[in-house]
Formats: sequence, structure tokens, C-alpha cells
Amino acid sequence: MRQNKQNSITTVIGKKGSGKSTLAEIISVCDDKPKIIIDPRMQFHSDVKRRVIFRNVEKLKLTLLDIDKFKEFYNRRLEIVLHTDDETEVEKLFEFVYRYMQKITLVIDEVDMFCNAYTQNSSYIYKLINFARHKEINIITTSRRPANISRSLTANTDTFYFARISEPNDLDYANKILNKEVIEAIGNLEKFEFIKYTEETNESVKLKTTLNNIEIIDSL
Repeated sequence: MRQNKQNSITTVIGKKGSGKSTLAEIISVCDDKPKIIIDPRMQFHSDVKRRVIFRNVEKLKLTLLDIDKFKEFYNRRLEIVLHTDDETEVEKLFEFVYRYMQKITLVIDEVDMFCNAYTQNSSYIYKLINFARHKEINIITTSRRPANISRSLTANTDTFYFARISEPNDLDYANKILNKEVIEAIGNLEKFEFIKYTEETNESVKLKTTLNNIEIIDSL
């Protein structure tokens, strides 16, 4: 159990169409810190007024280095969204966040595109996962395949949300975290249903998401 946490790391697992990006967006809305969203598949709502979309990290950085935009960002009147699946570009953003940002929430959709078994300890995503607590940076991630995510990320995750999974490697991974009863419940989930597992309390609950809300169905 990790004591005196100054940040939280949340990982949402689910196949395409399971509603994982919708759930991650709801979780991020409930977080009152300013947000930077990495959205390589353009799954997050782009019609939210305060969101500004970038496809280039240099332009994103210039915006946040503008004092007025910086104030808007930290007053939560501006959210930053990066639309790219370029690993080099995303690593530049991780470096910028690690070096210059604090007390924010970083949302990473399809995180295994940027943080997998081959991720080096020298990378900035590794540094954020392991040391973001010192800057009170929350991290929310999604992935289709938990077996493909860096073990550093899963080891530091405080809260998991599992949609229905069926791939043997993914089930093997879930078995390392959850008990048999919860694994069976995951196998019976419907679309937009999730099992939430909290590492600190070792508690699991069944949830269902709507467009902008989370409903607790049952405790496991």
C-alpha cells in the first residue's frame, strides 16, 4: 500500500466500443485540476467550449507559455487536447509536463501506444508515472489490452476500471490483481459496464456509465 499519496493514477481497461474513453472523460470531469488530454484516436468530445485542440506540441507549449493562456488554463477555463499518435511528439509533451507543470491532470487515451513493455526508464512517461506525485499530477489512462501496458504503470495504478475482457493474456494479468469472483463478474459485463477495483482498500464495485454519469450497480 502506498502511503501519503499526493496524486492518483487511474487505468481504464476495455475493448474498442466498451465505453472506456467515455468513462475516462467522466472521471476527468470529476477531477477539479486543470487538464491536458492526449487523444490519439480523437475519442474525446471536441465540442467542449473550453477545449483547444493541437496537433503539434510546439504550438501547444507556446500557448501555455503565454501568461494569459497559462492563467486561463490554471483557472480551468482552458483545456488542452493533443491529437497525435506520433510517439516522438507525445514524448515531447511528457517532457514538458514533467519539467514545467504541477497540480494538473494528464489524461492519456490508448496509453499502450506510448507506454508499453519496451518503455525505457529514461523516458519522461516513466518519470511521470513514478515521480509525478512530487508535483501532484494525476494521471488517467485507457487501454484495450492490459497485457500490453508497461508494468511500471500498472504497478503504480491506484484504481482500475475493467470492462469485459476475454483475451487469455489479459485475463492472466487481471488474475494477478483480482479475485476469482471479480474475474467471473468481468466476464459477464455488458457494454458500458465496468468493475472498479481500488488497490488501497482492495474493494471492487460494479458500475455502469451513461453519457455523463456513473451509476454504482453492486459491490463485489
